[in-house]
Amino acid sequence: MYVAGELFAFPLADERWGGLQIVHIDDIGGPEVVALDYVGVERPTREELARAKPLWMTHHAHGGAFCRVRVAGRSHPWDFVALGMAPLVASFEDRSSAWSDWSYPRYQVLAQWRWDHEVDESVRAAFKSNNAGQSHVEVNVGGDMRRVDRATRQLALLPRSTRAGASWQLPLGSDVDWDELAVFSSVMDLTCVGRDEAVLELAAQLPLLERFVWRAHRQREIDLSALRAREVIIDAGQTLTITLPPSVQTLSINSSRRTQWVAIDDPFEGRRLELVLRDPMPHTVAGPAALRRLRASSLSRAPCPRFARIRALRELELSGAPGTLLSPASLTELPELRQLTLSDFYAIAGDVPPRADWPALDTLSYDGLRDDDAEMLRARMRGLRRLEISPRHPMM
Repeated sequence: MYVAGELFAFPLADERWGGLQIVHIDDIGGPEVVALDYVGVERPTREELARAKPLWMTHHAHGGAFCRVRVAGRSHPWDFVALGMAPLVASFEDRSSAWSDWSYPRYQVLAQWRWDHEVDESVRAAFKSNNAGQSHVEVNVGGDMRRVDRATRQLALLPRSTRAGASWQLPLGSDVDWDELAVFSSVMDLTCVGRDEAVLELAAQLPLLERFVWRAHRQREIDLSALRAREVIIDAGQTLTITLPPSVQTLSINSSRRTQWVAIDDPFEGRRLELVLRDPMPHTVAGPAALRRLRASSLSRAPCPRFARIRALRELELSGAPGTLLSPASLTELPELRQLTLSDFYAIAGDVPPRADWPALDTLSYDGLRDDDAEMLRARMRGLRRLEISPRHPMM
């Protein structure tokens, strides 16, 4: 299916473009790829990628290595664009020992570009220095002094009653010195369980923050625009209005049965934002208008007509508890839906239209369904570029 030398371009999370080249094919046809040191506003030409060098990773804990990976299993995503053949950008005598999927080079290209262009040199130097040796800091977490590794990449701020395990899990009192916590400049993952809004000021001071989790906050409005996080996980009460930071790629909403609506203010609607919901889902999700990726999990009933109202969707992933897929024909109303991923829906309530009725569908993956439904789908979706149907019995 693939040939060494093939070039592919792909959109990044911020809607710019990167690229890769296939450098080796194993005995069973699986490709090994190398990401290319290219980021551009427009989709690159074959000649532009052929001139690019292999991506050399130095960001965060990477000490210097080519971004090479052996891609397991599936064919490339729908938004990867084949540009043709070119001489290998580099000669690699050994085979990569790393395995991943096609998302790995997409992530690494943008992560390295941001490290080189958006992270201050002093921050990069401090991160490398912190990780070169062990040093600890005594911090006041509200009447209690805790000893924490200065180079910690995780910080969890928990209620006082919580019994902490690891040194980076800090049970907070009522008189925390939040400024002291900003000394942990290498933190990439910050979790807070509690109501104190000072955590937002702390998060804004962490220059390398990648993941921000805020549970049990009881806020109706949250402004995260000053953060640098790539992933945000947030609880929702009865209502929630959230303003996103420019860097975010994935927003996960943890709702409850009392959650009526969630409003998402995204000033950067052109980006490749993914929204993640879990059952029970909010009754209403407002915005962003250009939402292109949605993932919903643990669904006992998947209400396809609700998802069909998000007209800009290009990728939809639904997983059951296991559950029932309701009115899947409504998804043909999505004019740009390219990738549909389903799992653990052992009942399908309603007709599944044939391939010709789906205006843009490129990929259908369905893992966990009855044998007769699998046979029906294979017949109706024959001819899709990527069709993966895996029937199995539900786990009891």
